[in-house]
Amino acid sequence: MLTTHQLTKLYEEGVSIIYRRNGLRGCSGLFDPGTLEATIYLPAPSPKERQITLLHELIHARDGQKGARIFNTRLDDDVEKEAQQTFKKNPELIQFIVALWKLPY
Repeated sequence: MLTTHQLTKLYEEGVSIIYRRNGLRGCSGLFDPGTLEATIYLPAPSPKERQITLLHELIHARDGQKGARIFNTRLDDDVEKEAQQTFKKNPELIQFIVALWKLPY
């Protein structure tokens, strides 16, 4: 599960979170390891879906920081399961992310 310590490390290492209105068809988010940008596409079907997408992309960012091998071999389904589990067990993590990155929520 994603932790506050991991999120703080991502923030300190320059990972940014941006929102875009137009995304790829069928894609609600994307992490670019080259630019360290986690992009969340709007509008999301629901606030919960947007929050899970945010966790999902930050998990990709964390995995990318661990090394390219992990980032490239981790299945998206596994990342989604971890995002769902993190949201369920630690929903207040969203408020931590919002405060740390000063997001417009």
